[in-house]
This record gives sequence, structure tokens and C-alpha cells, in this order.
Amino acid sequence: MQVASPLPQVDLCITPGAKHLSPERHERFLGVMRRSYARLGRMYRLSGLATLATVFVKREIGYWLTIPSLLLGSPAMVCTYLLMSSDMVKILLWQYEFWFFTALNTINWVCFASFYWDARILSLVTGLVGTQMIILIDCNFRTITSALRSTVVAIPVLLIIAGAAFFRVLDIDDDHYHVIPVAKVNVTLVDVFVNTAVTLAVFIARKAYSKRKVLRGNTDSLKTIRCVVFRSKLRLKPTLITEITPQLCTVVVEQVVSNRTVLSSPNLFSSARVAAGLAEAPGTPTGPSDLSAQADPADGHQQVTLVTMKLTAVDVRHTLWPRLTPLHGPVPLLWSIVFGLLAITGLVCTILTLTRTDASSDEPIVVALAVLALLATFIVWFSLVVCYQRDLLHSLLYNFDFLFSSVQFTLAMLLIADMCYWDYRALGAFAWWLWFHVVLCLDALTPPIKRNLRIRKAYALPFVIATLVGIILIVYAFFFADIATYFKERTLWQLHWGNRTIGLRTKSLLLNRLFTIVMWSMRLIWEVSMCPDDELIFIRGGLDYYTPMEMFPPIKPEEPNRRQRVIAEGVTLLKKTAAENVPRLSTLLVYVPRFRHQLATRKIASVPGQVSAHEDDCGRAFTLFAG
Repeated sequence: MQVASPLPQVDLCITPGAKHLSPERHERFLGVMRRSYARLGRMYRLSGLATLATVFVKREIGYWLTIPSLLLGSPAMVCTYLLMSSDMVKILLWQYEFWFFTALNTINWVCFASFYWDARILSLVTGLVGTQMIILIDCNFRTITSALRSTVVAIPVLLIIAGAAFFRVLDIDDDHYHVIPVAKVNVTLVDVFVNTAVTLAVFIARKAYSKRKVLRGNTDSLKTIRCVVFRSKLRLKPTLITEITPQLCTVVVEQVVSNRTVLSSPNLFSSARVAAGLAEAPGTPTGPSDLSAQADPADGHQQVTLVTMKLTAVDVRHTLWPRLTPLHGPVPLLWSIVFGLLAITGLVCTILTLTRTDASSDEPIVVALAVLALLATFIVWFSLVVCYQRDLLHSLLYNFDFLFSSVQFTLAMLLIADMCYWDYRALGAFAWWLWFHVVLCLDALTPPIKRNLRIRKAYALPFVIATLVGIILIVYAFFFADIATYFKERTLWQLHWGNRTIGLRTKSLLLNRLFTIVMWSMRLIWEVSMCPDDELIFIRGGLDYYTPMEMFPPIKPEEPNRRQRVIAEGVTLLKKTAAENVPRLSTLLVYVPRFRHQLATRKIASVPGQVSAHEDDCGRAFTLFAG
């Protein structure tokens, strides 16, 4: 894998604060941040708790909490904005994920504000701007530690507010839980708010998990800013052609470090692996961490670098079922024609099955059409599944974008099958699910296998368009068509809360799922139609950059722990004894078990009468390196 396009450089000196303030005022501003930002961060988190309190208290008390909530949160938000990297903001403006979650964030807080319609709306400004700051966290290189603590607080706050709105415990009039009639559907804003809030909470949790090392990391890890929204597209690159299987190649990682590209060299590979058609990439340099010692705080120009990936080499022959995979050449032309006809048949029959308005399943031809749709689709899906590369498939199954799309679409198909009375149309829904996952798993097919199967990424475009058009037609049918005999809406769960009845209804859940799928999957049209065949869709490369700038609150110098001090002393002694050639290695080996036991029991001091102090220290150091 290699980056699909060159990685950018960012100038960390360019910030909104540096742009709008004079150099003298900017220096004074940084001095204030050095002394006070830790206090501002705590004030912001208190503001979030005050916003949460306004949800549960009486409206009269909520009015009094509004102003403190806004005053406590505003200084930290303004200062964080002034310290952000303008170059990284410009980069994020070109990321689809940024706009997707920005739209969700706006819809989320606008819906919640519509419940109040009084002075308490001001308390929601902290939530709206604060969540947007989390979406922009890749730009935050000076206050990352405080921002991560606020991110951890934001997750339960969002979920608790969503739960309060769902159970109608807000101190508002009942008519403020707006139910907007649109054609033949009553849109409940509470359902929209809960859907967006839960989605945002999942996204923020993913960010916090990706940056979890920051909260418990050392100085070097704090200085390396790991990007979450901004990720690099990867391209599968053939690097080695063997005499045994000339059509196959091994794909390795091309690492980008600083301004130069490091290519894997065949001279570094073992002869056994070269003969087997495998290639291993050399260890990835640590990029920004290696530059920390030479970093000049006055120079803000930093190269965005590719993070070391777990998957550094893939063998195209390592598929789920190698015997059924075309490894040594293209499949026969007849097989390709039959495969294409099956794909067309499966897609057309799936569309015809799902678009029937007659819910009766008594006609044999209707049931046969649904069975044919599922059977043809399953054959196409199975023919591709056996060719999936195991390592790429494993990466997909742990990929957030893939899992998010798969879970949302799976829930939508289950709801459609339930609303279709679980009749023959449920087979069409399952066939649709298979088609969608054929597109999602395109990354698991390596370029040589695609060529041997005579397929291209662009061939998936009709399935993507059919999926999006099908979703739009379902939404249109809900709002404007008479579908009482076609879809059956039912209540999955119901609760009587005081004089209110709260429930989960299939139609509302399905519309929310379809809305999210359409917004999240629109980019698939561009990815499938315009991007090269060797470019991956969901598997992306993690990126980071090093910041030589001062961070707020200032990072306290780390005190080495006892083990680190012992290792440092041991390294010094080993260098000294290596020069003197005393003691022998065999002498050290004799004392390894004893010193390992002493290290485990925290009794590292030498034992008088058994060994000299010089040999004792050397044995201690050797034990640390050996254990």
C-alpha cells in the first residue's frame, strides 16, 4: 500500500490568533494561556455539566443556569479556536467525514433547541460549538490533552440528554415535542434528535479511543498529534514479480517520511520469502518522533506523515478459498459472461421483488422471482467472497467506516423485512443486503485478482446507484404513497410514562436509518466511479504530525520511574564493562535468574558476600534487557 497522493505540509505558526493579533499581543495571549488554560478547561467541563443540569431542573432554575453555562464555556472555546492550525482547518474542509458530522451536529442541536424556545437555548451554544471543536480536533495541537478530557465528558452528556428527550422528562410543554406532518408521515423531532445524538456519541467515542494514548502517554506521544478525521487514501502497489507466479505480486507499504519516500528493497527480503512470492516491508520509521530532538519551536512547518500500519504486506494468494481463486491467470471468457448475466439477473430480480405493491405471496411466479433474486445474488456474492484477501478482509472488519455502514444497512434491511410481514419480499431485502456488502468489501479484492476475474471497480456503480435510488423511493413511498397494504408499521417497544406513551416504531427507526445511510454513502458514487482500481475505499492510512510548539497546559517534565533509572544505570555500566571486557558474558548469565527474582520482588540491591558490587550492577542491567 502506498499513499494515493502526496502528503501535505502544515505551518503550525498560522493560527487565527496569530492572524488577528499583533505579534506583541499574541505573545501576551500565549503567556495568559500558559498560566490559565488548565483553569479554562475545567471551566468548560463545568459548563457542560451545567448544560446537562438545565435538562433535569425546573425551567425557572434552568433560566438561572443558562448564563453561567455560557460564561463558563465561552472562554475555553474562543481560546481553543484562536490556537488551532489554519492549515489543518483548510485540509479538513475537503474531507467528506467532516461535513457529514458537521451536518449531524447542526441538526442535533437545532432539534434540541426547538424543544425549548426560551432563554435556555443559550445554554446549548456550548454544546453546539464544543461538539464542532471535537470534530475539528485534528487542528488542535496546543491544547490536545484538555480537549481529550472534554471529549470524554461529552460522550455521556450527549447520551444522557438524548435519553432525557426520549423519555420526555424535559420541563417543557407537551406541544414542544414537535410532531411535524409531512404529507402522510408525522415526523417526530425527538426521534431525529435521538438518532443524531447517538450517532455523534459513537463518532466522538471513536475519536477518544483513537487518541486514548494521549491521556496516558509520555511527552513524545503528546507532541505527536494523531489525526482522526484526516486520513490518507491508500493504493495497492505491486512490488515484486516472481518466476513461479508471474501474474501475482505482493503488495507492501510505501512509507512516506518527511519529504522523501522510502521504498522497500528486494535486497532486504529473505531468499525463502522471495522464492515463495512474498515480500516484507522494512520497519516503518517513526517519522515525527524521530524529529523531536532537532525540532525548532520557532519553525512551525511540519510534514504530515504516515503512521506505522499493522498491515505492511499482503500475499494475494492468501484468500479465503485459494482453490477457487483465479491465481494463475484470467478466468475463461465464458465464465465472465455467465458471471455478468447472473449479476444483472440478480439485480433486476431484486428490484422487481422489492417494488411489487401486492403483498400477497400466493402467486408462485412472485415467490420464484424472489428466490431467483436471492439465488443469483448469492452466487455472485459467494464467487467474490472466496477471492477476498484474508488480511485486507480482517482490516475491513475492524474499520469504523465499514462497520458503521454495515450496521446501519443491516438494521434498515431487518426493519424492511419486518414491515413487509416477513413474506417473499424479505428475500429481496436479504439480496439487497448482499449487494450492498459486495460494494463495501471491494477493498478485499486485490488488483491482480480483479484483473483475473475480469471485473473493475466501476462495475459496482450500478449497484451503488440502485441502492441510493431504492432508498429514496422507499422514503418517497412513506411520505406520498398509500402503502398501508405494502408496509406494516408496528410498535417494537412501548412504555407508559405518567400520562405519556413512549415507544419505538418501525417506520420512524427505518426513516432515521435510511437518512443516515444516504448521507454517509453518497461518497461511494465518487469513490467507485472516479477513483482508480488499485485505490482502496474504506481502508485508510493513519496520519500524524509533530508539534514543536508549547502546549497548554504546559507539559510537566517527566520524572523517570525506578525501572527507567535502573535501566539508565545499567546501560552506563554495560558500556564501561564492554570497554574493560570485564566481567565475561558467562559470568553475567550465572546471575540472571537471581537478579530477575530480585527485580520482581523490588529488591535490586546487591547481596554482600555473594558477588561483587560491580558484577551485581552488570547482572542487574543484563537482567533488565533480557527480561
